[in-house]
Amino acid sequence: MIDKMLSQEELEKELLPTGKKLENRESRFPGKPVGQHPYPLSGLHDNEPLYRHLIEHMNEGLAIIEMVFDENGLPFDYVYREVNSTYEQQTGHSREQLVGRSHSGFFSPVEGEYYRPYSRVLSSGQFMRFEEFCSTRNRCFDIRAYPLPRANHLAVITTDITELKQAEAASIIKHQREELISHIARRLLTSANPRQVIHEVCKQTIQLLNCDVFINCLFEQNEGRMLLNAWEGLSEEEARKIEATDKSASLCLNLAGQGSNSMTVNADESLEPNLDLVNSFGIQAYICHPLIMGGRVIGTLSFGSRRRPSFTNEELGLMKAVATHIAITMERTLINRQLRESEEKYRAMVERKRMESAISRLERLNLIGEMTASISHEIRNPMTAIRGFLQLLGGKKKYSNDRMYFELMIEELDRANAIISEYLSMAKHKRVDLQLKSLDSIVVSLYPMIQSDANRYDMNVELELGQLPPAPLDPTEVRQLILNIARNGLEAMSPGGTLTIGTTLDEAEMILFVRDEGPGLDPELIEKLGTPFITTKENGTGLGLAVCYSIAARHKARIEFDTGPCGTTFYIKFPMHSGSSLSL
Repeated sequence: MIDKMLSQEELEKELLPTGKKLENRESRFPGKPVGQHPYPLSGLHDNEPLYRHLIEHMNEGLAIIEMVFDENGLPFDYVYREVNSTYEQQTGHSREQLVGRSHSGFFSPVEGEYYRPYSRVLSSGQFMRFEEFCSTRNRCFDIRAYPLPRANHLAVITTDITELKQAEAASIIKHQREELISHIARRLLTSANPRQVIHEVCKQTIQLLNCDVFINCLFEQNEGRMLLNAWEGLSEEEARKIEATDKSASLCLNLAGQGSNSMTVNADESLEPNLDLVNSFGIQAYICHPLIMGGRVIGTLSFGSRRRPSFTNEELGLMKAVATHIAITMERTLINRQLRESEEKYRAMVERKRMESAISRLERLNLIGEMTASISHEIRNPMTAIRGFLQLLGGKKKYSNDRMYFELMIEELDRANAIISEYLSMAKHKRVDLQLKSLDSIVVSLYPMIQSDANRYDMNVELELGQLPPAPLDPTEVRQLILNIARNGLEAMSPGGTLTIGTTLDEAEMILFVRDEGPGLDPELIEKLGTPFITTKENGTGLGLAVCYSIAARHKARIEFDTGPCGTTFYIKFPMHSGSSLSL
């Protein structure tokens, strides 16, 4: 690693007293080894004791070396000419052992990395800085090499940076592990497939920790065995041995029975009676963590190494953190599954209740319709006769003073006849005259009549039509349905309110909606909506919505509504019919 290159002037300032100039160098490659003699420090400074004192008390190591060349003038080694006490400490050898001896003869055969940087310093005349790892001392050094005035000589300053490198490495590993835990937490909490993510994050964990194996098992308490959920670093045959092992010989099952204590097995421990299975996989260090949910063990997560006898405390902490996240994820998965099942049951219950309510309403309507069909003829005939005689008698002079009573009786008979007519409209077997009509055209034809009713109460009517295609409808019945719901909406609003009638398409349905701005439906009446004679109007019969439900049923449509303090919207949803078939 080269940090900078110094000029000769900068070099002189760094190594020599002010004003002292470098002498001209001899040839860098004389082609023969230099004689074995100490390097005279007196040539570097006039005050040799002071200069030696400074060198001896440097925090960095200092070595004066001389390059050695072969017959072809190529460098192949170097000789120590002088060292200070710090350099002695760094190398573990005294000055007497080093000075005068070549590097290769004293340490080990020299490879290119040891002398080539120094030869480049000589050839360039420039300062060079790099890092070197000493395998014999297991230390890392920062090295600065300077060319000296004497031919083929260099000053080498060494700083022990082993602790710094170890701190940097530890910081990097800590950062990587923190990133891994953060990544695992994000993946496990957001994944739709936790089992696949468990395999991925455990694989990343063993790669970061330089492990070989992980095993994730789920405990099946009823049968007293472990189910293999995910693993890495084992063959298929080895993995299946874990499932086949009974409780008496399984570390994982024993741990599951213990509760919340993790179990660590190292190669130098022989007290664990169930170590045979782990040893058979070639595993030396093994850690098994319980996965705890709701106070009970639901499974285990294990890590193993075939290459070292134990794990560090930091590694064990990371494994435990991963196991904790996985346990939380498995608990979340179970809770989500239970919530989905509860939601499905609730939806089924709501749908069943809706169907029961609809069936009950239709049964009541059908009963009323059948009763009406059987007695309406017998009732309307005498009523018609009574009405005729009342008109006849009311026209005579002697009853002129009682004419208002005759008119009241005739009005009540007409009212009774109207109720019977509404009854007849709910008859189950009433004939439906289907025609290809558009809901939009039926709404448009009714608009003037509804607008006229609205004007009387100082209200507005707006249309929101969706350009629906023609469909098999009974125009007369659909008109009656729209009028009934629209008039209910007008009667629910205060002056100035707006009634909106519209149509739209939704998947396979045509939707007619009527929206008012009234106070909303009384919660006590919602369940009874559409039941005959249930009404909040003083003079109402409670048959208007009942008739609407009957008309919808004959069209195989359904009526839904949304209600609240700001108003009520009724939706009549007609099924779409393919082609131009008019059969229902």
